[in-house]
Amino acid sequence: MAITAEQQTQIIKLASTMFDAAPGGYLQELKDIFESVGQDLNAFASVLEGTPAFQGEDFYPSSMTNEDAATKMAATYGLDTSTAAGEEAYNFFLSGLNAGTSKGALFVEANDYLANVGEDSDFANVAKTLDNKVAVAEYYSVEIDADNTDLTQLSKVTNNIDADTDVSTNEAISTLVDDNLNEIIVDGETFTLTTGTDDVLNGTAQSDLFDASTQNTLQSGDIILDNYSDDSDVLNASVTTATVDARLQNVENVNITGKYVTTGYDLTNTTGTNTLTLDTELGSGTATVTNANSLNATNIVADSNIATLNVTSLASGTRDTVYVDSGDASATNITGQAAGVDKYDITIAASNTLDLNTLASAGDTVGITTAGNFNLDDDGANTEAAVTITANTADTTVTLDTATQIAKSLTLAGSKDITVHVAAAAGNDSAALNGVAATSSTSGTSTFKFDTITDADDYAEAAVDVVEVAADLGGAVSFTVNENTTVDFTADATNTGAVTVDIDNADGDLTTGTLLANISDDLGTNALTTGAKVDTLLLEATPDEASDTDSDDNGTAETQITITDLTLNAATNTVVVQGSEDLEITTLTNAADDVLTASTMTGNLTIGEITEASTAVGGKGNDSITAATAGKAYKIYGGDGNDTIDLSGADTASKIYGEAGNDTLKASSAGDTIEGGAGDDTIVGGAGADTVKMGAGADSFEMGAGEDGDTVSDFVSGTDTIILTGAATGDLDLTSQTVTSGAYDFDGAGNFDITLTGSTATDLSGDVQLGTASANFTAHTGTTVAGSKDDVIAVNGASTITTGSGNDAIIVATSETTATVSDFTSGSDVVILTGAAAADEGADLSSVTPTSGKYDITTNHQITLENGGSALTGTDLSEMVQLGADGAAFTVAAATGAVTVTGGAFNDFITVTDDTSNATINFIDNGGTDTVEIAQGGNAASLLSFDGMTGITDTTGTDIAADAAKTADAQDGSVYVFADSSDGAGSSKISTFTEDAANGITSATILDDVAAFLEANLGEADGENYVAIINDAGTAGDAYAFLVNADADGIQADNITLIGNLTTTDNAVIDATNVA
Repeated sequence: MAITAEQQTQIIKLASTMFDAAPGGYLQELKDIFESVGQDLNAFASVLEGTPAFQGEDFYPSSMTNEDAATKMAATYGLDTSTAAGEEAYNFFLSGLNAGTSKGALFVEANDYLANVGEDSDFANVAKTLDNKVAVAEYYSVEIDADNTDLTQLSKVTNNIDADTDVSTNEAISTLVDDNLNEIIVDGETFTLTTGTDDVLNGTAQSDLFDASTQNTLQSGDIILDNYSDDSDVLNASVTTATVDARLQNVENVNITGKYVTTGYDLTNTTGTNTLTLDTELGSGTATVTNANSLNATNIVADSNIATLNVTSLASGTRDTVYVDSGDASATNITGQAAGVDKYDITIAASNTLDLNTLASAGDTVGITTAGNFNLDDDGANTEAAVTITANTADTTVTLDTATQIAKSLTLAGSKDITVHVAAAAGNDSAALNGVAATSSTSGTSTFKFDTITDADDYAEAAVDVVEVAADLGGAVSFTVNENTTVDFTADATNTGAVTVDIDNADGDLTTGTLLANISDDLGTNALTTGAKVDTLLLEATPDEASDTDSDDNGTAETQITITDLTLNAATNTVVVQGSEDLEITTLTNAADDVLTASTMTGNLTIGEITEASTAVGGKGNDSITAATAGKAYKIYGGDGNDTIDLSGADTASKIYGEAGNDTLKASSAGDTIEGGAGDDTIVGGAGADTVKMGAGADSFEMGAGEDGDTVSDFVSGTDTIILTGAATGDLDLTSQTVTSGAYDFDGAGNFDITLTGSTATDLSGDVQLGTASANFTAHTGTTVAGSKDDVIAVNGASTITTGSGNDAIIVATSETTATVSDFTSGSDVVILTGAAAADEGADLSSVTPTSGKYDITTNHQITLENGGSALTGTDLSEMVQLGADGAAFTVAAATGAVTVTGGAFNDFITVTDDTSNATINFIDNGGTDTVEIAQGGNAASLLSFDGMTGITDTTGTDIAADAAKTADAQDGSVYVFADSSDGAGSSKISTFTEDAANGITSATILDDVAAFLEANLGEADGENYVAIINDAGTAGDAYAFLVNADADGIQADNITLIGNLTTTDNAVIDATNVA
């Protein structure tokens, strides 16, 4: 059965009391013994009592009397007979021993008793002290040094512990243990130095104290000799200079304290010192050690008041390693000797500065152990230094304050991340790391970080994990990194010049290899270019801070990382893009036959242009790849996701493969090979004869007028769709087509020639669509018979159009006055008027009287509507006609006469181009969301009228200024015009009117904001109706009109309806003068 945590604590408690020491490296052996005796604590104690160590002279030899044993056992718990508790403990142990109870059993019984004493007991502090000792012993034995079996040291671990000792944190325990292990116990003679210069003192075989604590009693002429190197002698001295060079032999611990702010020691005449500790009585002290050498003093320690520590080597160097603990010194200066080998191991605290000088001899080494960030400086002469930086406590940034090479070699070690940073500051230069041979053994990430790089710098010998480019490099720059290093651009390094990155190995003999690059910020200006030894670029986009892609810090990425120009060297023939973040390459400047693949990428890849004939493979995201360079043939694969591949600007036959997902594929003008793959794809043909395989799914193939010769090899009737756009030049009847070996000429005039392989159908009314919302079909002046799709057909002269059974749109542009729709169905079909009405002419869709089915809606827009062979006679066209479309508005001009426009139930798009005379736009009930552009904000000649809507009676409007007080009693039927959406009553505001799905901003959330804004600004009543026009502070000239129907709950999102998107041509604010 496995030992529990509680049992482990009992084992440690018993061992700590019986041997007055922490178990350390013996813990596992003790646990094995406990297991072997059946996990019986008394049996375990009996085994320990029988060990040679317990029965030895240092513990409980057989010659020890019961009285002495009882005294020693009580002392283990910090007790003696001078107190009542001590006397009781002594009597307990003595009576037990006299009765023949074993010592082990008595320790078990004593520990059990102390585990259950109350707070008022005489033994409460004894119990707390024991608990504290056990906590320290257990943490030391498990976490600090599980291998130590030195009983002398293990006995020190639990020294200096009482009931009040802080053992609440691991840090507190570690500090206590360090202090205990470093404690020196003087058991020899005490010698006192005088103010004379000729003291001669001879130590003993014990640990002696040499007392020079009286100011300046340690003089250069003094001699302190000790023939023993295995004791722990102590010299305490008070000085006022840093130049004392007394002869010291085998004085293991030398403590030099400056009386004021200066301290130090000259080690010329010193041998055999283990630790030289320096301090000053006042803060901000300076300590100077000269002639440092491992034979003189192995360890040099700066104590708490030292702010500056200076250490200079002996003329012949340090011989072996000198260990320097700079304590809290903010500046540590180490100076070697050019004539000798210098070896230092330095411990430096976080946020301090280390300056290395004259480490110019072959064999010079510097080890630096740090607990956090620090600055590293030099004098430019460290040409031979081998520097090792170790970080085990915290991730560390080493900031280099130098313009010269910091070392010949650099090793980064430990378990934490280490970043060596060339900061952008006066006197700093990337030469500090140029040519440095670096290795990394840290289990964290090793990084060279540059705010500045000199052109042609070479970091190929730096085998670090990352080279980070963290700033604009100030112009065109090239540099080389190790082939196994990732270059991470965390800033726009290309802002003022192109950046070229090459690779090599440490030996400089790499032929070609792979450059690893990560883009963490936009490279938005000049090119990122690969070098001549890069045959493959492995590229990933990973933001290093949220603002790189989430500018408003709301937790959702709105933008992607962009490389403006990725330029490939002629040697670079492969680019592999990977990662989960979105990446845009605006231009890929490459050579012929290069391959870019993103097959494993899960983010979205966007490529805006590819300059040479090449292959591109998309990934698992929704990718967009565009290529349009003249004379170049491309091969593009979409991969997974809903991809867009656009070669519509290219003029050379290419190959396009959509693969999985609902893709949009656009052909070049030269006749492409296109495969849609799985998913519902939209394929747009080009001017050439395209060969198309649509693949699985409900696909569509769009061909424009004159794009003849296309072949679709796998068209599935009833599933796939052919879309015709552009102008027919002959009559077209989808219900009766002629087919020859799958070849169709839809308009009989050669304008829409296509082959549907294997098709023999003559009725394609269910398979062919005429036009789309973005690219309409223009009918011939003769007859057009459409099918069951949702067609968008522009009339052309005296054309006669049979729309078929779909939801069709008939576009009547300016000057189209003679067309006929033979099967117009109100409720499913719509006539859309685009372009300009005649000057000084408006439109009123609620009242248009036809003549034999012909509707003269405006002088420039006329059409005959029939159904079932009969002319339509209705006069209200509000549910049949739409004014304008997105991108093609219906326009009116009130040049010399007033103009009024009344739309219908659709979303109308109306523009007033001239308001010299009044131009009025009427809003109606259930009139959709109209987009209206008036000529002038704040001008009574451009008018918006709402009194045709139920419950709205106001014909003047009421202005509400920015930050105006709440309108306490809003009037039913009023029109309120708010000057500033960002500054309403109190703190009310509307953040945005623009939907942004990436940020969770939808039409619903916008309505919530508008409702809260109106609730804060209008004192409404149940059943009241208003119109609120709110000017958008974010976009000059834009405003939004809402119908408000208040109820008992006030104004909520379900009480408001967007009825108008309003714009002014002059970008002026709409106000009450614009309300009619």
